[in-house]
Amino acid sequence: MAASSPLPSLQGSTIVVRPYIDSQPTKCCTRCRKEFPETSVYFKAYKKGGFAAMCIDCTARNSAAKRAKEQRAQWDVSAETNLNGRKRRALGGADPNVQRKAPRLAPDGPVRWDMASQHTKDQMRAAAARERENRYRRNNNLPPISSRSPEADPSTVSSILFPSQTPPPPTPPPAPTKAPISDTDWSNINTFHEYLSNQEMETCGRCKERWFHMGLSNGVCGACLRRDRNLPRGAPFLFSRDNNMDPGVVPECLRALTQMEEMVIAKAHCHMIVKRVRGHQYHYTGHAVCFWQSNVTFIDALPSRPEHVDIVLLRPHGARMDEERYKRQFKNDFRVRRGYVEKALHWLKRYHPDYRDITISQPNLLALPVDGDVSDHVLNIEESEEMKDTEPGRQGDSRACGEEDERGIDGNIPGPSQETVVPNLDILQTEAELLEEAFKKRRKLPTAQAPAIRQTPIDELGRKHRLFAMCFPTLFPYGAADWHQGRMRNVSLADWAEHFLKFHDGRFGAHPRFRFLVFNMLMRKKAQEASGFWVKKRPDLLGLSLDELKELLGEESTLLKSIVRSGATLTGTRPYWRQKENGLKATARYFGTTGTVFCTWSCADHQWDDLHRHLPRYVQRRDGTDEERRKIAWENVQRFPHIIAAWLDIRFKAFLKYVMTSFLGLDDYWFRYEWQARGTGHIHCINWMRDSPAMGARTPDQRKAFAQYWNTKVTAVNPNSTRPADARNPASLPFIHICNTDEQVAIFMNRFQMHARCAPGRCLRKNKTTNVVECRFFFPRELQAHALVTKSINKKSWMFGVERNVERLAQCSPVMALEWLANTDLQPAVTYKGLILYVAKYVSKPEIRSASYQELQEQILPYVSDRRPIASFAARLLNKLIGERDWSAQEISHILLKIPQQKSTRLCMVLDCRPDHAQDRHIQFDVGEAGEDMAVKEGLSAYKRYKMRVEHASGGEHLRDRLRDCKQPILGIKSTHTGQGAEGANDDEADGLDPHLCICLGARVMLTDNIWVENGLVNGSMGTVRDIVWNEGQDPTKDMPTAIMAEVDDYEGPKFPGTDCIPIFPVTRRFEYKKRDCSRTNFPLRPAYAITVHKAQGLTLKKVVLNLERKDHAPGLSYVAISRVKKLSSIMFETPFDLSRFTTKVSSNMKDRERDWHLRTLQCL
Repeated sequence: MAASSPLPSLQGSTIVVRPYIDSQPTKCCTRCRKEFPETSVYFKAYKKGGFAAMCIDCTARNSAAKRAKEQRAQWDVSAETNLNGRKRRALGGADPNVQRKAPRLAPDGPVRWDMASQHTKDQMRAAAARERENRYRRNNNLPPISSRSPEADPSTVSSILFPSQTPPPPTPPPAPTKAPISDTDWSNINTFHEYLSNQEMETCGRCKERWFHMGLSNGVCGACLRRDRNLPRGAPFLFSRDNNMDPGVVPECLRALTQMEEMVIAKAHCHMIVKRVRGHQYHYTGHAVCFWQSNVTFIDALPSRPEHVDIVLLRPHGARMDEERYKRQFKNDFRVRRGYVEKALHWLKRYHPDYRDITISQPNLLALPVDGDVSDHVLNIEESEEMKDTEPGRQGDSRACGEEDERGIDGNIPGPSQETVVPNLDILQTEAELLEEAFKKRRKLPTAQAPAIRQTPIDELGRKHRLFAMCFPTLFPYGAADWHQGRMRNVSLADWAEHFLKFHDGRFGAHPRFRFLVFNMLMRKKAQEASGFWVKKRPDLLGLSLDELKELLGEESTLLKSIVRSGATLTGTRPYWRQKENGLKATARYFGTTGTVFCTWSCADHQWDDLHRHLPRYVQRRDGTDEERRKIAWENVQRFPHIIAAWLDIRFKAFLKYVMTSFLGLDDYWFRYEWQARGTGHIHCINWMRDSPAMGARTPDQRKAFAQYWNTKVTAVNPNSTRPADARNPASLPFIHICNTDEQVAIFMNRFQMHARCAPGRCLRKNKTTNVVECRFFFPRELQAHALVTKSINKKSWMFGVERNVERLAQCSPVMALEWLANTDLQPAVTYKGLILYVAKYVSKPEIRSASYQELQEQILPYVSDRRPIASFAARLLNKLIGERDWSAQEISHILLKIPQQKSTRLCMVLDCRPDHAQDRHIQFDVGEAGEDMAVKEGLSAYKRYKMRVEHASGGEHLRDRLRDCKQPILGIKSTHTGQGAEGANDDEADGLDPHLCICLGARVMLTDNIWVENGLVNGSMGTVRDIVWNEGQDPTKDMPTAIMAEVDDYEGPKFPGTDCIPIFPVTRRFEYKKRDCSRTNFPLRPAYAITVHKAQGLTLKKVVLNLERKDHAPGLSYVAISRVKKLSSIMFETPFDLSRFTTKVSSNMKDRERDWHLRTLQCL
């Protein structure tokens, strides 16, 4: 394409990007018969309304043809006139009666240079180009982009007068200016944007997802075809109504509710929202953080009063909330309309199964405003004067060089607040208690009467209730499709969340709190799995007491590091990025001194036209004013972070494929996503190129060759540094308006690449050697006439300094700037040491600077449980690592959509190179004496480790919690033993006697021995502890009781006089343990609140509450559990379960096996 074309798409360019075709009416040109959007960009607009019949290109060609025809006609008339004149002159010379007429050699008056009759073909094209530029400027409010130097512009001399007798000599056309981007790179950029313009969101008719790259086949997406392949007969599709995965259509009465209205009608509350109000001294907008609570609150009387909703409003010091500038920040969030709330409750009571038993409280309903703001009714806390405008873990402005604050909205526009979440996984206190403790020294919190509620610990909730359906009634209006419900085909929580984020109507992705609840549950599950896996690898630590654990942590520093490393599977945490950093360093060591460049790209989520084409109100944003455009963009970014997260990933991968691979000659890369303080994504990437100069240039010639190579790709020369910034952000322009000119490069440089100012907390740092405050980006920099590798920029290391004409211009690549349309950075690595020590740490750094692991250890140890201390410490430490920072909506959406946060062309694997005896194993084998059968030892050890599965420990946790509910002192009775190592035997090996028995008054117990068969005191008999007896002189804190008085159910035999109890005495059982004769003495009892299936074998029970949520770790366990009763009406299932719980996955060749078995059977007959 010619570099002088101001609008390449209208000058015969190969660009075919048409971003408006699918979003507005089209019109067919009457001449070329091509379809174009019906806008002033393609058709001439009349002042009275309407558009021309022909497109602009055809109109220009038609006008040029008419002018050429008129000129030919004028030439014919002139030639005929001249011929007739010669004839008249000849006749006139002979006949005096004929009047003579002198020929006209020049027109009347002076000749103007811009007259059509005086134009050459090139001059006419230049005039047409200027006309189109003016038309685009009038219609699109864009500044004209000059394509030629002002000296050669005919408009600058259009008013010069020439003598009337001689026409001016033709001026040669100006030489075309050199384009800043080569034709190859510009063609790749066009291909990239053409790819983006062809991206459309598609809808699957089976799963009802609407997303990118669906791969539809007959209306069904490729993911559904893969999931439902080889589906058994009668089984439903995974994401279908038959499998309880269709939440239904939201009725109008629920769709119109505000967030506050939804919270007052929600039956379950599991989080607290803290909203921070923007004060006049703050530069950022209102911020909302969700803290997930330890208990789920169920409310039976609805609606809730606004003061009972778990919302805290932090207001600036000395601010009055009745002022309009504070109210408008959360105007939509705190709006409550009584009529809408009442109508929604009646609808839910009729159609939602969880709302059928609620009571609609008329006093609470009348307390709501007819239509008003209730922000003054929620809990308000005034911030102290010394509190700074910083978020936890962040200091100052963390924006990159040249990145402007896109959040700014005019003060009259009520922009919504930014939503983040702080996962509450290490639950020690309720959020109300934490807030009260934090603010009690500043302001006494107001008291209010609590509503009629009931609380259930979230860990015990399991799948007993439809938690999502009760917390978010506007998302699940019929109570269907909740993850906690049972279904024929099992759906994991991660797949369930991803599916509903992609749901066709977009209501799940746009909800400000739904994604946070799912994320909190997923991270809690991952932390439990990671800590449990680590504990299984260290069975030697299970017997440690709390004091021994503290002593071990103080002596053995590797133990804490080992636990932290187990959290590498927790995406986004410090251990996760530490593992990625180690992998990156290993990759860098593998490539050695291969040419390397470090790149950064920012996401202009408020500006990109190709992004907002997939968001609502696109046409209104495109054709609106600057104020309307900013408001619509801000609302879309806040409501649809999942679409932005997915589009950033799609855009960057296409950018690597179509542009960067050709531009830099990439061979390998490593990149990661990062989210800054306001939640906008960034991409950091390290690229290796074998054709570029290697790192570690030692000689001047090598450094000179390095500088010359990179000077062709990186620049800090601004073609027009004095050009003022445009009123409209250039990143918001459609690519059809971007030109390959120096002026366009200057526009982007002045907008995105300027390091405008240095400020504390942003880039200013104190030099530890000189104690001088300096910019960590080394700005301002000296001007340079040519590129070189120097130490003048950074005294500690060699750096590449490009040719520079502006002191505060961050070096960039014009190819990256005009293609990415946002802030970019490109830094070639000069030395291998600098890459390892600086780039690797910067790229793989965690999101915030956090406390040390030793500090976290000191915070956790006071709350570690004395039961299995090592497991409690590991779980709390990993949970603490997750909850030490807030997570933005875009980052959470990125994780829920299963988009990798880091990706590389090289896979890094960890190999344990230690000797075999020193390597960690899942099962630690006992080392036997010489001559023993080691296979037997290994088998016994494996069986012992197998019996320590989490499934066997779950019953004990429930028993201890139920004993605490008795609100009586719990007595721990230790067994007495004889024989070496007898205390290590479990209850099965000791003939049913537990090594440690915990009971209390009022506790339910079960006999584990046949005491008196004739009167019904048999194994499995149930009873209640009424008293505990010691002999005179015994110490209850040390000695075993003499007897336990228990009231046994359905016992009709002799009883202790004056009571309904019978005494239970200790018994002694002899057994063999490790080839030694041993004995154990204790009471033949155990708490009867829960029992494992293994211990229930042989029992016949009257009624059973069964939990089948987990799969059987051994065949037949579910059958044994169900068969403990005589009829099915005596069983209640505690949680719902899926049909796949009882079915096995059929292999692809199972049908062939069945057919073969059938044929063989016929042959035998």
